[in-house]
Amino acid sequence: MTLQCVAVNRDRSTTWLLYPVFFLSGAAALLFETLWFRQAGLTFGNSVWASSLVLSAFMAGLAAGNYLCARFGHRFVRPVRLYAILEIIIAVTGVGLVLLFPLLNEMLAPLFRPMIDQPLIINPIRLSIGFALLIVPAMSMGATLPVLVKGLTGEHQTFGRVLGMLYGCNTLGAFAGALAGELWLIDWFGVRGTAYVAGAADVVAAVAALAVARGLSSSAAPLPERSTISRRAGRLMAAAFLAGGLLLALEVVWFRFILLFTGGTSLTFAVMLAVVLMGIGLGGFIGGALPGGKLAPGVALLGGALVAGGYYAFPTLFGIAYVNDDWINFQRAMRLMFPVCLLSGVLFTLIGRSLHEQIGSATRSAGLLTLANTTGAMLGPLIAGFVMLPTLGVERSFAVLAAGYGAVAILLFERLRPALFGAAALFVAALIMFPFGLMTQRIIPSVVDRFANDGSRLIAHREGTIETILYLRADRFGEPRTYRLVTNGLAMSSTFDDAQRYMKMFVYLPVALHPNPRKALLISYGVGTTAKALTDTRQLERIDVVDISRDVLEMNDIVFPDPATHPLNDPRVTVHIEDGRFFLQTSDQQYDLITGEPPPPKAAGIVNLYTREYFQLIHDRLAPGGMCTYWLPVYQLSESDNRAIVCAFADVFDECSLWTGSGAEWILLGVRKAAKRVTAQQYAQPWRDPIVGPEMRSLGFELPEQIPTLFIADGPMLRRWFADAPPLVDNYPHRLSPIVDLPMDSRYPDLIDPRKAQQRLLASDHIRRLFPPSVVQQSLPLFAFRLDVHDAMTQYPVTAPALPHASIQRVLTTSPLRTLVLWKLHTTAQDVSIAKHVAARDGANATLHTQLGHAALATRDYTNAARHYAAAGPNMFYNELFALCMAGDVAAAQGKVSDEPSVDVPPQFRQLWWRFMNDKFGLRPAQ
Repeated sequence: MTLQCVAVNRDRSTTWLLYPVFFLSGAAALLFETLWFRQAGLTFGNSVWASSLVLSAFMAGLAAGNYLCARFGHRFVRPVRLYAILEIIIAVTGVGLVLLFPLLNEMLAPLFRPMIDQPLIINPIRLSIGFALLIVPAMSMGATLPVLVKGLTGEHQTFGRVLGMLYGCNTLGAFAGALAGELWLIDWFGVRGTAYVAGAADVVAAVAALAVARGLSSSAAPLPERSTISRRAGRLMAAAFLAGGLLLALEVVWFRFILLFTGGTSLTFAVMLAVVLMGIGLGGFIGGALPGGKLAPGVALLGGALVAGGYYAFPTLFGIAYVNDDWINFQRAMRLMFPVCLLSGVLFTLIGRSLHEQIGSATRSAGLLTLANTTGAMLGPLIAGFVMLPTLGVERSFAVLAAGYGAVAILLFERLRPALFGAAALFVAALIMFPFGLMTQRIIPSVVDRFANDGSRLIAHREGTIETILYLRADRFGEPRTYRLVTNGLAMSSTFDDAQRYMKMFVYLPVALHPNPRKALLISYGVGTTAKALTDTRQLERIDVVDISRDVLEMNDIVFPDPATHPLNDPRVTVHIEDGRFFLQTSDQQYDLITGEPPPPKAAGIVNLYTREYFQLIHDRLAPGGMCTYWLPVYQLSESDNRAIVCAFADVFDECSLWTGSGAEWILLGVRKAAKRVTAQQYAQPWRDPIVGPEMRSLGFELPEQIPTLFIADGPMLRRWFADAPPLVDNYPHRLSPIVDLPMDSRYPDLIDPRKAQQRLLASDHIRRLFPPSVVQQSLPLFAFRLDVHDAMTQYPVTAPALPHASIQRVLTTSPLRTLVLWKLHTTAQDVSIAKHVAARDGANATLHTQLGHAALATRDYTNAARHYAAAGPNMFYNELFALCMAGDVAAAQGKVSDEPSVDVPPQFRQLWWRFMNDKFGLRPAQ
């Protein structure tokens, strides 16, 4: 006989208020969850293990609340009042946790320090601490649904309808909280202020619930509950467990898949999460309105079919073009994820209805249902992230998860029904027709095509634990030229010349200015460019490399196939697979140099690598006189973004400055208690080094005195610049706007202006404390080439296009620079080196002769340059005449003007070219 506690004398005119109350509770819960995970990431690290363990601790707390309701729910006499108490507990502990997490960093650092490289020890400790911190609020959250189900289930309302309505309201509240937090609340109130808003929402929910509870009589006396669970009930719980795991695993795979086509900002993740929650919530409403649970097997089969069908249809119906538009991302997420999430909400409610028919008690049924579902949801993301994606990849994970819904249907099966045949046929057809090969034939090629304008092609592909990794390579004259690392559809790093220039400057700049660098720390490895600059620096005795991804490090053999030159094989290098921020706050080491290749600032989870608190951690890990260099990609940031980051940096480093690294890739330099200034002899030492010297010259740093020409401004100048700008801090992460595609800042040309930069250099006390005076004086004439270097290194030139031969002639005759000449000829030292190697081996063709001509011109060997250009054919006619004139043989050049080819040259170029050659050399065109 089924027993149920029935509420009596219920005032039906007030109980409806509990539904909007639970909506508000859902919004507050999602806000708290988001804030806890954000804050916990700063305490425990944002590595995949740390994040997963914190999530597991939270889900375990929810499951504990579910279990307590299932075990003791029959004793609840005033469930609505108890619900109000739970909301108060969530409000108090939720706000408390947000405030507590930042205070734990310093307290926990000594505990974590001895085991920083021992994951088998540190991860269980993270899990234990996370569980201890989250258990009370998470357990209270887990209890709210079963408690309210009991409070609303009675004579006038059925269990299924109440469960569906409450589940739907709560999940739609979470949907609203996900969007409100990311779009407005964190922006307006900061992290702590948003916690207060969430706490206030919980308090309002509690007060409203208490108002409703006053009009309700207490439940009947507690009645004994059945201690055993029938076989049918056990299968239903197993189905709820599997359904929860499948949906959360799907969420991980969906997010990974969609990130191949869009920038992964925090707003992008919020939009995708909101779609999932909206689908589940609306599904809860629908499930509550459906009669009985007999439709559940068919719903499960239809869900599996839609998982496969959504993946199959995505390229054709939804589009795989790369976009950063969040409205388009919302539409894509709706088409791919929403149908399955909607059915998942229906399925949850239908399983609950059937379970209630087996168990009888509203609280026990809801508790066991949520316990099973939450436990599955706890394991699903772990299995997807740590097992399925690394071993199966995205495509086969979709196939396995789609098939998993068949197992759910089997567990729910009771007897054959006509409608079930149609769902089963659709499910089987979807699995049979699953589009294996779609990823390799269409999806991955579409990602590669975005980066193929330089001839790059895919050479390696790996589905890692935290990212989908693509390595692309572009060849030159049949030999490897450049590599590009793409993770989750986003270009993270490369070996292009402009990238190598600023990434190696992260090392070359401070090493030239530090009297005695011995220990260095690199945070984020990328393609290993900065690491290679560190290992090439012989003064360094210890180099620590910290990166969050083991897969990225393992795949770097592609860039460094020779073990002897691989930076990670250097005996001075120690690798730490850990979150960089966690490593800084845990380590007690002090370094002479700290630098990094962080991901783009607006990628999800990266903002806290640009805040004042993070820069403070770097400052504290520097030895006296130690230096920090940091990436500032101004072209990816708005003016307010740049000001917020620079302000945060300058707040921490009294001695700081801003430098151009490579075009629009800027470098922040911070010094802790500047040591004795280097001598001119010490400063020039890197240029004398047999390894570093040639590398610096190939990157355009041919003379020691070129470095000061990169100067933009020092600390006092920067502070005047952002006098009214608030710094980027952990509490206000949205001071870095979520907008990705931005026009260049209108103030940018003014900051790069050579004359003004030179004036700032001469006025800077910071420069006088760092540079030998003779180097500063020798640098002044080289400011004339600052814009030439800048424009050669960026797609955002600040000068109007000019006739290239005129500027080349100026560089050749007024400076000893060679690399800049090559850049102006649209080639590089590496291209020339490859061309010479291939020509020596196979003989020179026209293309190789062009490169050899460029090389000769850059070295002022004008006669040989003219010879190679002549051998290169008609396309190099103008270069040949220019080289002859530079060699002083204008007569020979004049004798060739009649051979001017009818190549496709813009008339304006031809007119400007002949005018320049006539004015400069007296060379006249053929009559």
